[in-house]
Amino acid sequence: MAAERKAAQKVLNKVIDAGYRSEKAVLSMTTQEMIDLPGISIPEVGMILEMQKAIKANRVVTYLAGEKAGAADGK
Repeated sequence: MAAERKAAQKVLNKVIDAGYRSEKAVLSMTTQEMIDLPGISIPEVGMILEMQKAIKANRVVTYLAGEKAGAADGK
């Protein structure tokens, strides 16, 4: 779980460093834009897609905590 959390935060840092600094900006990213991010790997593109799903579901903290979307309320 801790490894997933670190990986999610690492990917978020890459996204922010590339200039995507809001939920709206992240949601507007195309797959090609994700692939074009500096130093991004294909598994990390998948993580960005999961991040987009979490943003749409208002579950960003749950995502960054490494929890799955259907998990309990986090307590």
